[in-house]
Order: sequence, then structure tokens, then C-alpha cells
Amino acid sequence: MTPDEAKDLLELCRPDNAEDRQDPKLAPAFKLLETDSELAAWFEKKQAVDRRISEALQTIKAPEEFKAEILESMYARAQAKPSEDPEPAIAFPGAKQPASAWMKPLLGLAALFLIAFIAFTQIFQASKTDGTHAEWQSMVQHFANAIEALEDDTLEKRDASFENLRAYLTSRQAPVPKALPADLQNLDTYGCVTYQYNGATFSMVCFEEGDTYYHLFTAARAAFPGAVPNGRETFEIAGKKFELWADAENVYILDVNGTTYGPPFSTEVVSSEKPVSCNCLAAARSDTHGPHPGKVLTSRAA
Repeated sequence: MTPDEAKDLLELCRPDNAEDRQDPKLAPAFKLLETDSELAAWFEKKQAVDRRISEALQTIKAPEEFKAEILESMYARAQAKPSEDPEPAIAFPGAKQPASAWMKPLLGLAALFLIAFIAFTQIFQASKTDGTHAEWQSMVQHFANAIEALEDDTLEKRDASFENLRAYLTSRQAPVPKALPADLQNLDTYGCVTYQYNGATFSMVCFEEGDTYYHLFTAARAAFPGAVPNGRETFEIAGKKFELWADAENVYILDVNGTTYGPPFSTEVVSSEKPVSCNCLAAARSDTHGPHPGKVLTSRAA
């Protein structure tokens, strides 16, 4: 079973419902949750959203007169002859005489649906990224996986100049860093690529120092309606350290230990917007892949 197939099944699982978790049809999806951390993070987020929607809908109360009006309309329609325009046959205490016995209940139901839709929209917007540590953890995990899968032909442009990469990303309306962390300012760049995450566009610029590569992800702060960190959030994923922070315009993620792909695999950086023919990153990937034992960067911007 693939993660996408599991998501289709897990979408059916109601939050905090033990019966759903015992359903044999969902068993393969729950089994995959035990080994797929990204899928588990997605399911936790999905359940949290469903839980908030359920709680919000439970707070919505129908106007008291709706019950009387609906019952009145039902009784009138049951008593009316086919050729007659159904009018109320019984006046329920406290109920207003409707202008149209069949239209008012429908208007009431429409109002309920409108209230539910507004509540759902507000909850959905707030839940896109609610600013909790768990939400940021899931996002950082996603991009840690992207770094692991990175190859030369994944990059959209290779260039040793950050300014050239900045111009390229700007031309494609991708977010660019407002200011580089101080430790990155004197490093050559290797290339850049853009990603999509939960509807937000991220750019990634790869910096190189010998055989170690640092990956700076940038997204517009406006893409995150929830709270963003006031300072730095630190995450440890698979033995590597990541920092997440924000300024007035953007949200950033940096692998501060860097990633080592093995001995230097290229002495020349080409400037090209086309994929290069050699997957050098993949060819150089070795058991040395992991935290760099040397310098650790910080997210301090100049």
C-alpha cells in the first residue's frame, strides 16, 4: 500500500473513534502509519483538524422557532390536497405564521449550512499551519526528506553566485531571503530549486563549503496564517539539527550542520537553467552522508 492509498482510507477515520481503528478495511493503512513518519505526521494533523471541526459544529444551535415551523410545514403538506397550496393547519404555540409554509424551513436549513460553512472555513484557514511545534516539526521533516532525495537533476538552476540565483528565483516569483545568515554570506552557492508544501511555495538555495552543503529554505510569511516563531525553533531529525525562524517578510529553515555527500565531486560550478547530465550528488552519496563533524552554522542574519 502506498502512502497516498493509505491517506484515502485514513480520511474516513473519525477522530477519537475506537470503532474506526478496529475496522479491518483500515488495518493496512494503520499498519503503514507505524513505519512511515511523514504519513503519521499527516494523520495527526488531519485528526486535529477534524476534531476542531467537530467541536465547532457542536456549538452551533438552531433557532428555537425552526422546530415548530418545520413540524407545522410537514403537517400542512400532509393534510393538503394536491391542488391546494399547502397552508398551516395548526398554529403551534410560540410559532410565527410563515409567509410560505414550505420555504421558511428551507431557508432555516440554508442558514444552518451557511453557519457551518463559515465555521469550517475559519477552522481550515487556521489549521493550514497553526504555529505549534508539532506543525513546524512536520514541515521540517518534509524538507529533511527533500534534502535526502536531492540530486543534481532536481535543481532548477546551478550557479556559484547567490545574486544570480536570487535573480532567477525572483523572475519566477519565488520567495528569496531578505538577508542571509552571516555564516552563509561568504560561501559559494551550488544551485536552487522550488518546492510546494501545504499550498505555500518554498525556495531552496544550496550553499557549498568543501564537501559540505547547507540548504536554506525560504517561504513568504503571509503563507502561514498561524503564529510564527518569535525566536528560533530548533529541531533534531535523524541526527541532524535544523533551525526555523522568521523575519517581517519570510519564514526560513536551515540545516545548520550541513550535509556531507562524500569527497568533493566537482571542481567546476556551471551556470545553467537546464538539468545537468550527471547526477553528481547521487554518485557522491556515501556512508559519510550525515551531520558534518566540523563547523555548525547559526541562523544569525547580518
